[in-house]
Amino acid sequence: MLEKLHNQTNELKGAVGFDECLNSEVVQYIRCCVGLQDLLIRIDSIVQVSGAGRITTFPGNHQYLRGLIVTRGDEVTPVVNLAEILGLTSQKTADHQCCLVVAIGDERFGLLVDSVEGLLPIEATLVEHSHNDLFGGGVSVVSGVFKGSESVFPIIDVKAIFQMVFSGENRYEHTAH
Repeated sequence: MLEKLHNQTNELKGAVGFDECLNSEVVQYIRCCVGLQDLLIRIDSIVQVSGAGRITTFPGNHQYLRGLIVTRGDEVTPVVNLAEILGLTSQKTADHQCCLVVAIGDERFGLLVDSVEGLLPIEATLVEHSHNDLFGGGVSVVSGVFKGSESVFPIIDVKAIFQMVFSGENRYEHTAH
């Protein structure tokens, strides 16, 4: 899976006109699926893509947190259940899911997704910015949407998820930014 994403990135960089695309503000997204929903996450927030592997649960009832994993460099990383945040039902069991390790500043956490479908470059002007609560969870974790030819792709706001899960506040007290 990682090798496929790496090859796709190199193909994009080698493509004729790649530098021009960079100048016209093309943003790279990872396309992933949670349940039956296709989602996009900006590639610049992702530091690692891997299988979910072994997730160690910990005692207590921590909303949205599935447990902990050990990532590259033996770093212990909390894992968030993205399906639960979005009110979706995963189509795969935890041992068949993927984990996208994302970073907000120096903080890292994992997002469980059912599958990673690849890279999707999108011209910035084609993204419709939205702060609507598309998934009915009481807070928007979607920064915008991209309307493709056959589907609408919500763009997940990693920072909003971090604030929701790790801020210690009640998730319904958050406001859209």
